[in-house]
Amino acid sequence: MLQTVMQQNLLFYGIGILSFFGVISQIWLWMIYGRMTKDMENERAAKGKLIRQIRQRYGLLKRMGDGNVNTRAFIERSLYQYRHLGRTLHQWRRSGTVTLVLSLILAAAGYYYAGTLRMGLAVRQDYLWAMGIAAAVTALVYGLTDVRYRRSYLETGLLDLLENSGNAAASGKSAKDAFQPAKSPAVLSAQPGPGAESRGQHSAPL
Repeated sequence: MLQTVMQQNLLFYGIGILSFFGVISQIWLWMIYGRMTKDMENERAAKGKLIRQIRQRYGLLKRMGDGNVNTRAFIERSLYQYRHLGRTLHQWRRSGTVTLVLSLILAAAGYYYAGTLRMGLAVRQDYLWAMGIAAAVTALVYGLTDVRYRRSYLETGLLDLLENSGNAAASGKSAKDAFQPAKSPAVLSAQPGPGAESRGQHSAPL
């Protein structure tokens, strides 16, 4: 069984498939962050619901907590809880690392068993090349997509967006309270009524 796997180069196919899925996962994650960043920068034309939902939940927590909300922690929690195609953003990012590790394990196994089965030095070198190519491609994709920067930029933009919206709402409320006229107590009129005038006319001095 093992000799059949080695002779048919199934391990090479496995390394290629794992590397492909690792690259696709990072490109897909890069696209997710790019779409969320566009929605944050232009919320009115947003195609996704995440930014709108974050803003609505933040406003609700702001009202319930009397304005005391840790904005940065709220943003991080919202991004950790967000799911795309049933997976969190952290799981999408971890997919690239997991597939790389599995690819290196397969390549190492192929290198070892190629020596055990006496398949020649060239085959063992091919597995070493496969390890290097898988690592290089994954590192290149990680460097080009730069998901960490995109996440940091998104968090900073959301922090600025939510804090500005909260300050605007607070300033609008204070301005409304300032321009609202204060209720004054009723002032008693000092003018005599009709009854007092009639009494004054009937009680003329002698």
